Amino acid sequence: MTTTIAPDQKLARLEQSLEQAMLAERVRLGRRLGKLRESLEAGRPPKRLTADLEHISQQLNRSKRTRRQRDLALESVTIRYPDELPISARVDDIRQAIEQNPVVIIAGDTGSGKTTQIPKICLQAGRGGQARIAVTQPRRVAALSLSRRLAEEIEVEWGQQVGAKIRFRDQTAPQTLVKFVTDGMLLAEIRSDRDLLEYDTLIVDEAHERSLNIDFLLGYLRSLRERRPDLKIIITSATIDTESFSEAFDDAPIIEVSGRMFPVEVRHWSLEELFETESGDLSYTDGAGTAVERLLAEGGRGDVLVFMPSEHDIRETRDLLTARLGAAKGLGSVEVMPLFSRLSAAEQHRVFGEHSGRRVVIATNIAETSLTIPGIRFVVDTGLARVSRYNPRTQTQRLPIEAVSQSSAEQRKGRCGRVAEGICVRLYSEEDFGSRPEYTQPEIQRANLADVILRMLDLEFGEVEKFPFIDPPQPAAIKGGYQLLEELGAIDRDKRLTRLGVDMAHLPISSTVSRMILQAHAEGALPEVLVIAAAISVQDPRERPTDKAAEADAQHRRFLDPRSDFVSLYNIWHAYHDRLETGTQSQMRRFCREHFLSFMRMREWRDIHAQLTATLREKGGFRLDVSCLGRDAAPSRSASAAGQNVAEQGVRIGAEAYDAIHRCILTGLFSNVAQKKQEPGAFNLYNAARGRQVMLFPGSSLFQRPGKQKDSKTPARKTSNPAWVVAAEMVETNRLYGRTVAAIEPAWIEQLGAYLCRVSHRDPHWSRSASRVLAHETVRLHGLVIANRRVGYSRIAPREATDIFIREALIADEVDGITHPFLDHNRQLFARLEAWQARQRQCHAVDLDNAFHDFYAKHLPEGVGAVADLNKLIREQGGDDFLFADEGQLLGGNDLDLDDEAFPTAIELDNGEQLPLSYAYAPGQDEDGVTLRVPYRLMDAVRPDVLEWLVPGLRLEKITCLLRSLPKALRKRFVPVPETARQLAPKLSPGDGSFLDALEICVEKELGIKVRRSEWDASQIPPHLSLRVEVEGRGGETIVAGRDLSSLTSHLEKPTITPEQSGDAWQQAVKPWEHDEVTEWTFADLPERLEVTEVSGVPVFGFPGLLLSDDSVHVRVFAKREQAESSTPAGLVRLCELAMPQEVAWLQRELRNLRHI
Repeated sequence: MTTTIAPDQKLARLEQSLEQAMLAERVRLGRRLGKLRESLEAGRPPKRLTADLEHISQQLNRSKRTRRQRDLALESVTIRYPDELPISARVDDIRQAIEQNPVVIIAGDTGSGKTTQIPKICLQAGRGGQARIAVTQPRRVAALSLSRRLAEEIEVEWGQQVGAKIRFRDQTAPQTLVKFVTDGMLLAEIRSDRDLLEYDTLIVDEAHERSLNIDFLLGYLRSLRERRPDLKIIITSATIDTESFSEAFDDAPIIEVSGRMFPVEVRHWSLEELFETESGDLSYTDGAGTAVERLLAEGGRGDVLVFMPSEHDIRETRDLLTARLGAAKGLGSVEVMPLFSRLSAAEQHRVFGEHSGRRVVIATNIAETSLTIPGIRFVVDTGLARVSRYNPRTQTQRLPIEAVSQSSAEQRKGRCGRVAEGICVRLYSEEDFGSRPEYTQPEIQRANLADVILRMLDLEFGEVEKFPFIDPPQPAAIKGGYQLLEELGAIDRDKRLTRLGVDMAHLPISSTVSRMILQAHAEGALPEVLVIAAAISVQDPRERPTDKAAEADAQHRRFLDPRSDFVSLYNIWHAYHDRLETGTQSQMRRFCREHFLSFMRMREWRDIHAQLTATLREKGGFRLDVSCLGRDAAPSRSASAAGQNVAEQGVRIGAEAYDAIHRCILTGLFSNVAQKKQEPGAFNLYNAARGRQVMLFPGSSLFQRPGKQKDSKTPARKTSNPAWVVAAEMVETNRLYGRTVAAIEPAWIEQLGAYLCRVSHRDPHWSRSASRVLAHETVRLHGLVIANRRVGYSRIAPREATDIFIREALIADEVDGITHPFLDHNRQLFARLEAWQARQRQCHAVDLDNAFHDFYAKHLPEGVGAVADLNKLIREQGGDDFLFADEGQLLGGNDLDLDDEAFPTAIELDNGEQLPLSYAYAPGQDEDGVTLRVPYRLMDAVRPDVLEWLVPGLRLEKITCLLRSLPKALRKRFVPVPETARQLAPKLSPGDGSFLDALEICVEKELGIKVRRSEWDASQIPPHLSLRVEVEGRGGETIVAGRDLSSLTSHLEKPTITPEQSGDAWQQAVKPWEHDEVTEWTFADLPERLEVTEVSGVPVFGFPGLLLSDDSVHVRVFAKREQAESSTPAGLVRLCELAMPQEVAWLQRELRNLRHI
């Protein structure tokens, strides 16, 4: 018979069983049981109470079974502490400190045994039963190797009681007691286990490295302690900077464990001391070479480790030492070997291999903590290292060579005291050492914080500025991190995660690369971009051994794409996987050796690609099978791959596929865009975003080597740098280099990064040819000009565009394509009003331009900035009636009263010709006043007095000005002047001679005042009161204009060309007029001048006259009036002599003695 248990009783039993469960279930299930109890006590039991309790019971039972398995696993562990390890002597002290304190700092040098023995101490202290013990490691290799080592020491199977979890690999089981993880992996677990309930103990190993992940993790643990007081935190570090860790965790106790070190003698051999007898620049490579020679000359055994800051320095020092040691006597066989991270795995492993002679290893700071080289007895420390620094303002990764800190120098010293007494030579003085900073600046204060901030926002850790970092980052670095995330579209202006940012945070890769992947989903290029994204997330797999550099280059050239290093990487992947499908692992290793590819890096590349693919599949919604490679109808094979074996040739990537792939890449790298410099000879130089100048990295397929042949068999590639490129990274060493670059189109930048571009507009204007208001638009990205073009202004500034359209098109009548009647009506009205104003010489407080503008502005809505806009509006309004201007509205109530007699439209000459008059009210301008247009052929018919009389409507004003120009004593007799002028004006008539003659006579007659001509001051008369003359050419064009008739006449008569320059035209024109050796006046009367020809519409005149030459008279046409006037009298006298010979003879006789008088 089944007994039914009441819900409250079952709830109580489950609560009692929680203590037997794992920590995670105890907390989570305990919270659920607590909520159920609250609802029961409140009298509101859930409807599914029984089902909920049953489900909790099942979970609890599984957790209890796991707990029992772990208890059995704990009993199978064998714990022994090797006597040779220094930490073994402090086991009891450490265990007691762990039991009594939530946080313990354990300091010990490498070799003290802290990494493998502390987990044993935790197990012995009862940790690891209800939850796991986590041991973090900065590197994956260390996590795997150390976990295996611990499993061997406690005599259990690796992957069971002791396991490891790194990226791409989880080697743990439910009964795993100790779990080794990378610090990055532990941070990733926070997303699903906010309180890290999987663990009851956390051991943060190698904390002194102060990497970005370590500092982030330590900061998180500081805040986690409040929620997890049961959690034990153990921080292990080298014997440096332990005080800062202790202070960060409320003065946690520090236990120091000495390492297995032999005494090390420190010698300070500064470069000045090494080269006492030499002058000039002192090189640390020369100093290192000299120091090594001296150490080897001292005899003894042991190898030498030399610390150099860069690969270039390593190679230079290797060549130097090889030459010196090969020529030295008595040193025996000495092998010189390089060691840096970019060496192939085989070359790195040689350093650790057995050898018979002595060895000199020249290394970067990779040998400072990461690797322990056996047999080192001597260290030569240059005191320099290449330090990675991120500039948040320019978003540039810098790698300057800097002096190392005291702690780094001590670490280097420690490399030579492992096997015997050692000697450390520092190539700098002791004073220099003492002046250096005590510790190396943490990475958190010199790194790009974008990924840290993205992770914190995703995990809702609060503001970065308030996060409890041990050493807070600089405000500029935080600002730069936010700026990059905003550039990537991961956050909005309020620093909140966007939907895109949430997806980016969930991808196990950097934010820039995750942005590319998400764009690839939109572009339909995920398969290709995933490969490239994984490639740029690992170290370049291509190897270039020093002794086989040419052969390696030849092999790598098979994969090159002339436009994109990214495609070159994809070609490597393609060739590798084609072989992988049919080859064994040994064949793949051989393939990598033959093509100078790192097998381990290729495998890491594949692992990252696999994890990214799995992550996208898990998230769902991503089309991983949609490739962009098949889109082009006629895809082109990569030029660099043509002619190669099928498995090694480039992938068929056509134009459309290329665009899709690189558009995705661009979205993550907007700050790494660069434009080719246009200066002559600026090969490979680009202007990059934010005012930087960058050079293409020499290893890039886009790097231009003009005239240089790669080898004797392969002709030199003709390359030219593309106009625009994007780089995967910009790294500053001796100069700023763009690495892994590709050609892009600037239009992509504007399309994909419009939210980043700054658009400016200038010079808005009306374009008659385009029939719209245009402006010059400039698009910039971080200072680079992406586009320069003319665009319609209506969408940019609707109101201003309409204003320009009204003033420069409609009012200025500079528009075509408008056939509506309103325009002709308004044009005629404007002309009539303008003429009225010009003749009245006043505006009646109405500016016609403004009046018409106000009229149009009232009837045209904002945004009408083109003929098309206007036509559309008229169609919508059903006609253009609303645009017919009204005279009364424009004049503001003033009457339009035009007196054609006072302001005639033409002047009639004596010969009856009508010459047109035009009026302009334009004070200060040449055309102000009344203008008479005269064809140049009628210039002789225009008398000066006609100009003086002006037009009747302006004579009153002219008389007034003349009266006011009189001397003061005389002027007083005409006061009031305006009244006197009105009295005189009607009595003047153009038939009375010149204007001044008529005025003087009228003044004397009407007023009895005699005014002399010299008393008038004509300079006081405004220009508009003098008639202006425009002389027209044959085609109606203006030849010359002015208000002085004599000056205009002289100008026209001045020859513009000589007779010789006019050629046949002059000869043909003067031929009818010229006669030779005339003896009497048998030819027609000579005109004052005659038109010979014209140049550019300007007439060229000739002046007929007589020429006396050797008692002969000739009729000639002169080029200048003066020539004709001076030559003619003598010829005329000679003709008279010839016509009256007797009279002339008589005169000569009668007047013979006249000369003597």
